[in-house]
Amino acid sequence: MKHLGLMLFLLLPLSGCVSNETEETDILSDQKYFPLRKGKFIEYVADSIVFRQGSLLDSTRFEAREEILTEGQDSLGPFYTILRSHRPGAGEPWVPYASYTARVFQNRAIVNEANVHFIKLVFPLLPGISWNGLGLVRPDQVFNVEGESVEIYRDWENFKAGESPGGFTSGNLVFDDVVSILQTDEENLLAKRYSLEKYAAGTGLVYKEMIILDCNNNVNDCAAVNLPWSQRATKGYIYRQTITRHN
Repeated sequence: MKHLGLMLFLLLPLSGCVSNETEETDILSDQKYFPLRKGKFIEYVADSIVFRQGSLLDSTRFEAREEILTEGQDSLGPFYTILRSHRPGAGEPWVPYASYTARVFQNRAIVNEANVHFIKLVFPLLPGISWNGLGLVRPDQVFNVEGESVEIYRDWENFKAGESPGGFTSGNLVFDDVVSILQTDEENLLAKRYSLEKYAAGTGLVYKEMIILDCNNNVNDCAAVNLPWSQRATKGYIYRQTITRHN
């Protein structure tokens, strides 16, 4: 039944019309932004800032690694299992802590994390194209963030690709063909939701940024818009990760 629901949703159209000729030309080419092959890995430096009960709880820098371990097959076709690991810094052993699956199905790049499906990219990846990247995610689903209940995906917008590929640099790594996907950018007095991902051709995800913050007037002055969110957030987190190494 989970697969049936996924298939029915993926049959829904995207915003904008694409000719069959364009699709045939661009679909395979654009999948270069979401390469899937056994043995591929990417390492990142990550910064995490967590807020709890109206104040800063923790600020941490660490290294993260994602590696495609296996290729499998189910009723929807091939999928890949990706292992996530982290470590405090260079020279320390990697510690596995989670895994997820990724696949390309019906011209969508789909990531399944704990049975929550995200449609990260669509193909062909036309300039400015938008799609419902959270179509199979409950927007009112509550997540535990360091003891606080947070509706991470409430009021998210459609995912939207940038108007044209650009460049991205991280240390000695230079990427010339990078697409930006703005997943949401919503803000009011009580909440801020911002999420951006960047994908490089032949490499995959090179940058990720999420700002998920809530304000409670019983704890913080939510109307103090002259203050940055870092000074009036009651709960939530800010997360950024940037590529440092890949194969």
